[in-house]
Amino acid sequence: ASRRKAKAEGSLTPFPTLFWFCCKDVGKAIADLERRGFVKRLEERLSEPGMLEQFVKCHDEYAKERWDSMSYEHQQYVSRNERMVRMLRDSGIAGTDYELFR
Repeated sequence: ASRRKAKAEGSLTPFPTLFWFCCKDVGKAIADLERRGFVKRLEERLSEPGMLEQFVKCHDEYAKERWDSMSYEHQQYVSRNERMVRMLRDSGIAGTDYELFR
């Protein structure tokens, strides 16, 4: 109820995801890969030459695209809250805090 009230009063809470899977089959396939440990396998590959740099570059590009997709007015609105700025401008894919890898 409080979220509906805040929304009705014009209070906005942004969400960091820019792209969504629309196909149920693709979503199920990705969920299956995650269940089978593929995220861990990909994390292990970050120690391979060039992989960490590519990982950070992908997150940087995604964060920039997400921020740039917002209107100037929305950027200004969000800029009043540092947590929102970190989430939308400075975090990676799906809001990942990838600063640990820099």
